[in-house]
Amino acid sequence: MKPIEINIDKISKSYYGQQVLKDLSVHISNDSYYAVCGKSGAGKSTFMNILGLIEGFDQGEYYFNGENIKNHKDYFKIRRESIGFIYQSYNLIPRMTCRENIQMPLIYANVRIEDIKQDFIRIVDKLQIEPLLDKDSSVLSGGEKQRVAIARALILNPGLIIADEPTGNLDEENKSIVMDILKEEHEKGRAVVVITHDEDVAARAEKKYVLRDGKLL
Repeated sequence: MKPIEINIDKISKSYYGQQVLKDLSVHISNDSYYAVCGKSGAGKSTFMNILGLIEGFDQGEYYFNGENIKNHKDYFKIRRESIGFIYQSYNLIPRMTCRENIQMPLIYANVRIEDIKQDFIRIVDKLQIEPLLDKDSSVLSGGEKQRVAIARALILNPGLIIADEPTGNLDEENKSIVMDILKEEHEKGRAVVVITHDEDVAARAEKKYVLRDGKLL
């Protein structure tokens, strides 16, 4: 598992003259299991995208494992090697099987499935999705899609999982399954940051932040 040490210090971000994040600071390591809550428009998605190195920021410092990422040109490499994303909308590719969706990150990372075969089997078995592997992802239920999406996020063994409303489209039973999985992954030493409106989901985290006035409180 990849080590994670993220220090975000006084980051600010504006869109079209409107400030969304202001002097936001947070520290994240492999010991972290955080929930980030806030009203619609509070900047949760912006924070998630900056944390996940999907978009940049205007001011402040972001250190990823000791390196100032402003000076790091290959953000894709960091995401690929160290960060797994889980989305409310699953982001599975239609007309591809579940097996192909799970293995998609391996293509970009230039990793052969043969090299991580045991990890693949372990993840599939843990998530109980072996019967789904050769099914088209479009025919799955919401809970099945989310478990496949989690397998995809875990396949390269990232040190950080960022989950964006991972239970938003799920019933209570599947919500509980997903949260149990995230808790278990954290207990293995994986950092987990969950963006959520759901107070039950937030309560499962070890620390809850509220994004308000551009800051994490």
